[in-house]
Amino acid sequence: MKLSEIPKGAKVVLAEFGNTALHLQLLAMGVNPGSTVTLIRRMPLRGNLYLQIGTRRLVLRHAEAEQLLVAKSV
Repeated sequence: MKLSEIPKGAKVVLAEFGNTALHLQLLAMGVNPGSTVTLIRRMPLRGNLYLQIGTRRLVLRHAEAEQLLVAKSV
């Protein structure tokens, strides 16, 4: 499942990353595969997603969230 498809309030686990620029930036920020992700808020019309990843809060564009695969709910 893609991160962009999860419902508000859902807790999921990030799957393995690829080697794209987005994945490398997330790794540099300390976001690793296996991290727990909670969707806090979704902006309308395929807008940004406000996430909590571990202890960090982060905003991703919808297009970026489509690149990240997640596992089932925690």
